[in-house]
Formats: sequence, structure tokens, C-alpha cells
Amino acid sequence: MSDVLSAKGEAPLSVEGASSAKWIVMDFGDVVAHIFQKDIREHYALERLWGDARSVRIPASKSEKSALPAKTAPRRAHSRKRG
Repeated sequence: MSDVLSAKGEAPLSVEGASSAKWIVMDFGDVVAHIFQKDIREHYALERLWGDARSVRIPASKSEKSALPAKTAPRRAHSRKRG
């Protein structure tokens, strides 16, 4: 992910967890990517926290389609919950 965005001039603002590589958080400003090992993803199941979020389809531009898998799931728009 970082390579694709960096090639487009969108380097992450910060990266956390890369040394352990179990749960990596990449902050791109408007987008925060969470990259998990399978067992860690299953344990935390972040989808449960955001299950009430509205799904928003984000179409890829023609130049981005070559960098994406052939079939992608709809991406979700998330706002931070405040307590």
C-alpha cells in the first residue's frame, strides 16, 4: 500500500508497528490504514466497532485500476467515535 501511494506522491505521515509487523498503522492524513497479521485481525475484529458505519463506494480512476486487485470490496467511510 505504501509503495503504491508513495509512487503517487502520497507518503505516509507516520507509520507505527512496523518493527513487530503484527499490526501496522499507516497514517496518510485523510486515510488511516490498519494492516494485520491474520490472528491479530481476527482477535480485534475492528469491523465490529464500525459495523454501524455507512458504506461508501469509491471508484478507482483509470490509472489506479492497474494497481488494484480485479475485484475489490466496497470501502467504508468511517468517522471517529467520540465518547
